[in-house]
Amino acid sequence: MLKTPLLTKQIKHHHDHSDQRKCQKKPKIRSRSNSSNRQEKAYEEGLKTVEEFFTTNNSSPITFLQFRYILDNFTLKSMNIHTLTKNANTDLISLMDLLYSIREIVKYRQLKIRLSKLAQLLFQALPPQESPV
Repeated sequence: MLKTPLLTKQIKHHHDHSDQRKCQKKPKIRSRSNSSNRQEKAYEEGLKTVEEFFTTNNSSPITFLQFRYILDNFTLKSMNIHTLTKNANTDLISLMDLLYSIREIVKYRQLKIRLSKLAQLLFQALPPQESPV
């Protein structure tokens, strides 16, 4: 193919435009979706309700911070529920009773689900009761 000055100019012009198009692309920014942000906000709002429960209920066996510690860590495979309750200075039965009281006031679905999962784990961790013979 013979390169004429006009053809060379057209090729160069096309090449310059393709470089400009490449430069004009905006970088993709990865961020959380709005739905996960909403869920996180709802979860935090629900925890405010739980924190209010702890400030008004003086007979609670643990503090809000101890409760939050258990709630945030019970799904970790590296720590079992017995270690968590021991670290929070409570026992399985007291924590189950507390969860029952808290679940009644919680309105947020995500937090309620998490509380139910914790309650189920506590129930499964209870030692089997001896049946009378």
